[in-house]
Amino acid sequence: EKKATEKNVTEKNTLERERIEKPELKVKKDETIINSETFTISYNTTTLCPNYVAWRLTKDRVNGKAKRNNKFIPDSRIKESKRVETTDYSGSGYDRGHMCPAGDCKSSDYMMEESFIMTNICPQNGSLNSGDWKELEELCRQWTNDYSDLYIACGPIFDKENGKKIGKRKNIKISVPDR
Repeated sequence: EKKATEKNVTEKNTLERERIEKPELKVKKDETIINSETFTISYNTTTLCPNYVAWRLTKDRVNGKAKRNNKFIPDSRIKESKRVETTDYSGSGYDRGHMCPAGDCKSSDYMMEESFIMTNICPQNGSLNSGDWKELEELCRQWTNDYSDLYIACGPIFDKENGKKIGKRKNIKISVPDR
């Protein structure tokens, strides 16, 4: 009976995630959808950045006990020829910027680990990452604690089709967002 209940909860969460956490792109883009317990990612294998990452921010996620591990990992769900490694950011002058922040994934070690998966990351200016972006993330967590759950979808904005790219490997060049 317990397994049946867990299955119903899992099915309900999956249906909710499919209905709520999947924004519709206004402009057709390269898109690989990755669904997980932590978030939904629309990953772009051309820019090598997420189009968006969407998740439901709850008090459990904000106030959990999982510790930040700071270990960025490649996403094995993406084929190797399009898979970003943490070293692709080395010497670029850009931070590995979380879309769904580690601070929103404290309810389990699995969620915390998954927040460091490279499909949840894009190049981010260091002062933005540790400044306004961090403040916005903290404000969202505060709203969740003060009021209720939030449904968040965020991602990079590219104004130019052929903008700046980073990465030292020959066939792996990560687009740098304009905003």
